[in-house]
Amino acid sequence: MSAQPDTTQDRTPPGFWVGLVLGAPVVAYGVRGLLDALPGVQLRSFIVFFAGGAIVHDLVIGPVVVGIGWLVSRKLPRPAVAPVQSALIVSAIVGLVSWPFVRGYGITRGEASFLPRDYTASVLTVWALVWAVALVVIAGRLLAARRSALGAGDRPGA
Repeated sequence: MSAQPDTTQDRTPPGFWVGLVLGAPVVAYGVRGLLDALPGVQLRSFIVFFAGGAIVHDLVIGPVVVGIGWLVSRKLPRPAVAPVQSALIVSAIVGLVSWPFVRGYGITRGEASFLPRDYTASVLTVWALVWAVALVVIAGRLLAARRSALGAGDRPGA
């Protein structure tokens, strides 16, 4: 019996090729539309904004998120780590997405239809719900950990 080399590790999964075939034309269409729609000065501004966003993400936001995640994992009990990290991530995303609405960017005097709600109250409500869910999950995990630590025969009242 001859030994055949295992070639399954070397093959690119079919999902990659499907994504490439479907995604490449979409990206090309977007780049073409960008180049056709923007004059030179705006294109330069877009490139600075796009590159600046990537640099700020990689040099500031990424390390801050990793640092906060590391700090949470060191300071909190194990059952609370994932819910707190998840709540922090969701809270940050909600805050970033809602920032223009909370700040009122786009409000025009005399135009009542632009930003008609109290977005600050809405964001605070979403944050309260996110953290309430996190606290319920933490309480459930701590209770389950306590029950498993007590064992079936050692439970009070058993």
